[in-house]
Amino acid sequence: MTPTAFFLILASVVMHASWHFINKTGRPTYPYFCVFSFALFLTMLPLLLLSGIKFWLLPVPVLLFIFAGGFFGMLGDVGLSWAYRTTDMSISYPLARALPVLMTMLATSLFSWGKPLNGTAVAGMCVIFAGCVMTGWSNGSRKLFSTLSGKGFAGIFLAAVATTGYTITDSFGIRAMTEACKDIHPLLRAGTYSCLREFTALFFLLLITLPRKSMRKKFDKVLLFSWHPYAAGAIAATAYVLVLISMDHVSNVSFVQAFRQMSLPVGALLGFVILKERPSILRIGGLTVILAGLWISALR
Repeated sequence: MTPTAFFLILASVVMHASWHFINKTGRPTYPYFCVFSFALFLTMLPLLLLSGIKFWLLPVPVLLFIFAGGFFGMLGDVGLSWAYRTTDMSISYPLARALPVLMTMLATSLFSWGKPLNGTAVAGMCVIFAGCVMTGWSNGSRKLFSTLSGKGFAGIFLAAVATTGYTITDSFGIRAMTEACKDIHPLLRAGTYSCLREFTALFFLLLITLPRKSMRKKFDKVLLFSWHPYAAGAIAATAYVLVLISMDHVSNVSFVQAFRQMSLPVGALLGFVILKERPSILRIGGLTVILAGLWISALR
């Protein structure tokens, strides 16, 4: 991982923790994520318009990656919405972040996507996974095992699979986009990709939300009277553009997935300082283990 990628991801995880912090009080449901996705699309739309890229002329592989990335993004929102409704966010979020670290590492190794990971990098990612699980465990073993054996785990697992899916898909997509639009500034290029990808995700979210009358009422309410999804969407859009740019500076996308877990320590710090959450010994230990895993991965 280059220093450029590291600092891009570092900036993105601060934003990532911030929008999840906003979502924590926004009671995310399907209608909520529709508006959230709409805000993401609107935030990136100026970059698409400034880029001059005619998206309908993009190569078919790029459009297919955009479509797949948007589909996985929709699945991730569905999974998180389900998990947040049925489990404590302080448990479901660390677990939903932990699983993609291993899933991405296994998928890239199995299919030889990117430069092979050495033993140090693999060990560091396993340590990061353990730290994420410890962070979820810090809320009580009874709650953790209840989550793992209940309906909430289905949402966590779906979110993890979706996160793995869009991380790998988008890594291919942004590189194909780079090849197709070499003369376009990286920020405009990534913003265009993100805008089109989010439009696809929004389309899928609306398909599963608007047909139901009860959901339409909730959608109207969130669209007009809630500021949370707009603020979270704008921040999330900016964060993910930085992630997309960083993907051109790593030898294996597993490093992007692993280093994005810095959002857990940042999110915990926000909770300690702003929400006055009590920092348990196990939670501090889990966050320390995550940082240790990141350091080990960086030593590769």
